Amino acid sequence: LGNLSTRNPSIVIPILDKYLIECITELKYPTPYKDLSAKMLCSFVSSNRRTALSCMKPILEFSISKIDQMDCSNDYLVSLLITIIHLSFYCGEEMNPYTNRILSSIIKILVETITTETKEYAIKCIIYIIQYTGYFIENDANYSELFEVLLNLMEREQCRTFRRSIIHVFGCIGARDPDKIK
Repeated sequence: LGNLSTRNPSIVIPILDKYLIECITELKYPTPYKDLSAKMLCSFVSSNRRTALSCMKPILEFSISKIDQMDCSNDYLVSLLITIIHLSFYCGEEMNPYTNRILSSIIKILVETITTETKEYAIKCIIYIIQYTGYFIENDANYSELFEVLLNLMEREQCRTFRRSIIHVFGCIGARDPDKIK
C-alpha cells in the first residue's frame, strides 16, 4: 500500500490512513495481536513518507509512553524502536521537540534491558536521531548518564559489531571536553 500511494494517492492514502488509525488503536489497548500491530505500524511508517509526516506526533507520543513503561515484550519494544528510527529518517528536524524524551527513554532501555538485540536497536535509534534530526548535546551534565551507560556497555559487551555501534554513537555525539569532566 505504501508504494502504491506514490502512483495513485487519491485512492490509496485514505485506506492507508484507516489502517494506520486501526493499528494505533490496537496498540493502545491490550490485545493478543500487540506485537503484530507494532510490526504493522513499523511497516506503515517505513513504506510511506507521507504517513510518517502526517502521523508523527501521535506515533511518537504513543511510542515514548510505551517505552517508558517497559512492561512489554522485547519484540514489541524493538518494533517501537525501529518505528522511531524510520520516523527520524523521514521527519528529521520536526522531531527535535521529542528528542530529549526519546533519549531519556533510550537510556532507560540501555540500563534495564537484558537482551542484546533490544540494546542494539536502542543504540541504532540514538545514532539515527542524532544524525537525521541534527540534534546536538550541548550540556554534558544533562547526559552524563548516557556517557556512563555507553562506557559500561563498552566494557561489558563482547560482540564487536555492538561495540562498533557504541563507538559510532560517541562519534555522532562528539568529543567531550576533559577539562569540564574533572
